[in-house]
Amino acid sequence: MVDVQFTDGDIRFKLRATAAILRGRQVLVCDVEGLDYFFLPGGKVELGEHAEDAVRREILEEIGQNVPILGLRAVVESVYQDAHADRPGGRAHQVSFVFACDGKDLELDPAKWEAGHRFRWVDIESLEGSAFKPQSFVPHLAGLGSRVGITHAALESA
Repeated sequence: MVDVQFTDGDIRFKLRATAAILRGRQVLVCDVEGLDYFFLPGGKVELGEHAEDAVRREILEEIGQNVPILGLRAVVESVYQDAHADRPGGRAHQVSFVFACDGKDLELDPAKWEAGHRFRWVDIESLEGSAFKPQSFVPHLAGLGSRVGITHAALESA
């Protein structure tokens, strides 16, 4: 299938589905070889695919396990300088659906991880000022699992 993304001039649009896999006051984050930052697991939504199906598929592809999804908790829009742009100075406009997931029974098994990916639990409170992206979403992570309703976050930059 085709990912929901396109480029117009110097800006690239991406539609993503991400998982805030929670275990108490911790969240699972992903490091990818070659990047100097880390982020929530997930990936691009494919054309014709619902965001919840995309996050299930991405979690299975990346960590090799299914995780219970608690529900959609945030829609995050961000426009930022895109280090992976085809041209210097390129930007990205990204819309992410953030699903809260129950990670209390998740046992990480590196043998099942997608190549080049590493996962680890971090305390949500420690994300402020870290290499986590998008940094401006950090305040929205606290209480995400128990939150009722959906937060809309329009971030100035990632």
